[in-house]
Amino acid sequence: MSTNQDKIQSVPTNIITGFLGAGKTTAILNLMKSKPANERWAVLVNEFGEIGIDGA
Repeated sequence: MSTNQDKIQSVPTNIITGFLGAGKTTAILNLMKSKPANERWAVLVNEFGEIGIDGA
């Protein structure tokens, strides 16, 4: 007998990286504007450093 725990599902993932000022935030905001209504998205932010540049 198979259970849901036996199945491994992949999750489509995009990683957006780049230097400060490269346009990462602008790209993400534009992608969010065109997100299909039937999809669920999550945005994870990992900021290194003592001061978060985009935190405000």
